[in-house]
Amino acid sequence: MNYYYSTDGSSVIGPHSLDELSELHKSGALPQTTQVCPEGEQAWQPLSAILSSERGVPSADDSSSEREHADFMSDLQKHGGQIEAETEGKKGTATPPPTPQQRNAWYYSQEGTRFGPINEDQIRKLIAAHTIRPDSLVWCEGLADWTPAHQTDIRHLLGSATTPPPLPGESVNNGIVWTVALAPIIATLLQDILAAATVHPRSEFWWVALPLNIGLCLADQRKLKNAGHNTDGMTMWALLLVPVYLFVRASRLKQNNSYALVWLATFFISLFIYYPSHSSSGTSSITDQPTGRTQENLQAPPTAPPSTISEDIKVVGGMRETADGKVIVGYVHNSGTRTYGWVQVSFNLYHHQEQVGTTFADVFNLEPGKSQDFHVPLTEVSQSDVDDFKLMGVREPLGPNYHP
Repeated sequence: MNYYYSTDGSSVIGPHSLDELSELHKSGALPQTTQVCPEGEQAWQPLSAILSSERGVPSADDSSSEREHADFMSDLQKHGGQIEAETEGKKGTATPPPTPQQRNAWYYSQEGTRFGPINEDQIRKLIAAHTIRPDSLVWCEGLADWTPAHQTDIRHLLGSATTPPPLPGESVNNGIVWTVALAPIIATLLQDILAAATVHPRSEFWWVALPLNIGLCLADQRKLKNAGHNTDGMTMWALLLVPVYLFVRASRLKQNNSYALVWLATFFISLFIYYPSHSSSGTSSITDQPTGRTQENLQAPPTAPPSTISEDIKVVGGMRETADGKVIVGYVHNSGTRTYGWVQVSFNLYHHQEQVGTTFADVFNLEPGKSQDFHVPLTEVSQSDVDDFKLMGVREPLGPNYHP
């Protein structure tokens, strides 16, 4: 039988007969700790063990040989199995034995892509980073097909990385995901608050829903990852389509789809809130609420003078305290298809529910789909007496054909 040997873990020399190895040993060229592997086999062992088993020669220091053997195997791992065979002038056809790393080249799958080959040290790092999980599909020579990691020979590495299994779905904090489910309604309320605070149309704050939904989904995803769950691919859905994120989440945690269905329901409810139906009871369509005012205070009374304005015009207003005194501020929005040359909005002013005056707001060239702000100082009556106002009417003073 012939043998290969290695003294440094970086090269393999041989093959040699047992007699040749013995002579090299006697000459001092090969210490007894030299690692030797029989031709055709896969296991490396100290030269002393080979000589002892083949010729009955006792080992001088078994414990020392074991330590040297362990160091040698470590060197082989460090060299990544990249070794060169030296035949010392011999033209044999034998192939030197592979290192353990060559025999254990692993591949793993992530998001439909194959990665590898990798060694056991790399596997440990990937397990620690939660890239390879117990249910991750892996393959190496000898496996018939891709197999979950916990069913293969690297299952001991899963344990060595002290990676516990994911928390069960019922143990994961679902507070954030239920906030996500209600996010459409929350976004609508935030839009109302911003519109009221700035006296601008709610439509200008359509973007509020985007950071709210995305931020909540990403926060929830982080919680899932900390709980040990696989979140691969979920970031994309958090950024692009929130309901899909919620359905994927429910699937991976083996939960029902309740929070996904609630999100869809609140989304459609928010659409009804965002696009309310026009009022049919008056000549002016007032559908949005101003800051500090009630819906009642924005409805034109039945005794309002005739108006040429259709329901395409919406008025939002509120009374403010400024450094210069009280003012009525707001905007007029044209949701119709024609341009209004001159729109005049009239307000009745009250003190302790008694009318004390009237004021007007004028906007010009109000184009379709546009809004114009108005700012009316309360100078026609004593400002200190005014504590309330109501919409009196909306009209075109010079008719629909006027264009300044």
